[in-house]
Amino acid sequence: MGILDDIGDALAKARDFNPIETIWGNWTPVVSSNVKAFRYNEGSRVFEIQFTSGRIYGFKDVPKNIVDEFATADSKGKFFNSAIKHNYSQV
Repeated sequence: MGILDDIGDALAKARDFNPIETIWGNWTPVVSSNVKAFRYNEGSRVFEIQFTSGRIYGFKDVPKNIVDEFATADSKGKFFNSAIKHNYSQV
């Protein structure tokens, strides 16, 4: 490999690096018609939800037990709307 290949590889890795993903970890995919995935940072108590549209929203001060209930809810969208959306502030 030449120096240009090394530079190209380094730039590709830098482009793909996501510091948020490194701090937060991976998304947890869910089976839902509207929700694609969620993730939770227990230290900061921030819950993030990703919709099938691609939109991502974050909510602060969400207790872990609420996130656990969301994860096991039959309807992720209904649980989100009733227990999270209007009860916690967006980040």
